[in-house]
Amino acid sequence: MRTVFRNATNRFVFRLRDDPAAMTDAAAVFTQGGRTVLVKRKDEITIRKKADRNALPFWEAGILLTPEEAGRFDARALGFAQIVALRDGGVVDPGEIYEFDVCESAAGRVCLDAQAHRAWKGERAEDGT
Repeated sequence: MRTVFRNATNRFVFRLRDDPAAMTDAAAVFTQGGRTVLVKRKDEITIRKKADRNALPFWEAGILLTPEEAGRFDARALGFAQIVALRDGGVVDPGEIYEFDVCESAAGRVCLDAQAHRAWKGERAEDGT
């Protein structure tokens, strides 16, 4: 089972059987508790063509969830993600469905004191130190 961390960047990868170039439209739909939490449209899906061990082609559809988007999920319930394609003639092709846990991330509890002018490794603080 996959895990979505609230307040962190998360990535989902769906495996597609058919060439996505033949799709009129596509969307990744994220639901939780019977409600739609997030929909990522076709322009927000990254497609990569790959080959399996037998040199047969397949496509990976990658979807990134921003920390703000991941924060929309409730940490106490399971979520579901599904990629749905619309083909010529209005035919809907529902793809794989993934079930995922939602967990709080440590990033949600990190607080930096701006007055202390602290910087992350490799960055300079405002006062140049």
